[in-house]
Order: sequence, then structure tokens, then C-alpha cells
Amino acid sequence: MTAKPSGAPRFVVQELGPHDFCVYDHVTGLSYDPRFTRKAAQEAADRRNRRAI
Repeated sequence: MTAKPSGAPRFVVQELGPHDFCVYDHVTGLSYDPRFTRKAAQEAADRRNRRAI
């Protein structure tokens, strides 16, 4: 597990394949919320980042 750079969001979108995206947590190293589009995954990551503050 790597430390996240300061100022970087905790949850980011990770592309696993074509039409396969998830929300990756830099702190725990786990992936959440599988989605079919990058937009949907980004919205989920934004929601999680707002709650993580």
C-alpha cells in the first residue's frame, strides 16, 4: 500500500477493462462500486470523497 500524495483525492476511478470501472480507495487499497461508465464511477468517487472529509 502506498501513501497518497497530499492534496490528492482518497477515492479515484480505476479502469479495469472496456466498460468496466470501479472506485479505488488509496488508503485501504480496495475497489468499490463497479460501474459500466467512467462518468458513473466518477460520480460515485466524488460522493465518497465528499463524505471522507
